[in-house]
Amino acid sequence: MDDKATLKTYLDSLRSAILWKLEGLDEWQLRWPMTSTGSNLLGIVKHLAAMEYGYLGHVFDRPGEELPWMGQDAEPNADLWATSDETVESVVRLYRRAVAHADETIASLDLDAAGHVPWWPQPDVTLHRVLVHLSVEVARHAGQVDVLRELLDGRVGMREANPNLPWSDEFSWESYVERLRQIAIDAQWPGARPGLYGFAGPQRDALLAPILRGAKTATSSLAAAYSADDELPRVGEREVLISSAGMPVGVTETVEVRVVPLGEVDLEHAVDEGEGFRSVDEWRGAHERFWASDAMRAELGDPDLVVDDATPVVLQRIRLVETL
Repeated sequence: MDDKATLKTYLDSLRSAILWKLEGLDEWQLRWPMTSTGSNLLGIVKHLAAMEYGYLGHVFDRPGEELPWMGQDAEPNADLWATSDETVESVVRLYRRAVAHADETIASLDLDAAGHVPWWPQPDVTLHRVLVHLSVEVARHAGQVDVLRELLDGRVGMREANPNLPWSDEFSWESYVERLRQIAIDAQWPGARPGLYGFAGPQRDALLAPILRGAKTATSSLAAAYSADDELPRVGEREVLISSAGMPVGVTETVEVRVVPLGEVDLEHAVDEGEGFRSVDEWRGAHERFWASDAMRAELGDPDLVVDDATPVVLQRIRLVETL
């Protein structure tokens, strides 16, 4: 395989990976801004179509389609999102046409063919240099697409025929992520443990919100939730609060730990949980529903879990150390 064929093979692999990452998603997912700067899957494909037409079209005096959103009068970032008039199908077709036009340029020119990139400080280039540059450009955006797709629905892998991942089972990935999270915590907050309240989603964030505003100074859990390898909280120990998005949002310190029968939980503790409980019965009802839920029973490995007055519960008092 000669140098040009090698470069095109790598470029084609990246192009196909980009399109594969669009498959199976709803309209809103393809358009949804996933970062603070609006990164979205469909916009990246639209941008890459412009790059194909630009670097392997205009640069070698082979202009393709007129793209008004790349003109001097276009608004900033117009190439990085699709308007309501631009359908998913139309953007994908545009990308395929741009790739086909670029491939004609590659096929018709030698690697040392001269081109001109007017927006570069040193505009004189060869096809070889442009192919390298475009491959890097597409690879950078392919990495973006990988992350955006995983955040959207968990789909991972390098391309359809080659996932390029060491394992596929969910448990292995969860263990791996837990390990990395603990290493990161130890590096920043030595001796702290992750504070995972409830289950990821609205429930977890609803529990963290009153902690972060100082209204929740107590929490409770079943003693059965702590295994032999998972010690009870200790006075002076810190917890790094993890949001449902998997990010640290605050740090608390444990100031008191009690293990008592469920029937002995007092009103002071119930109120200090900061969730609006006005009586012990109200507190207990909410917690019993959570502890008897299918998700909690599955977490504890006890499908028949039932709590009563004698069930040991861990009552923990906390203070907010910092928000992140």
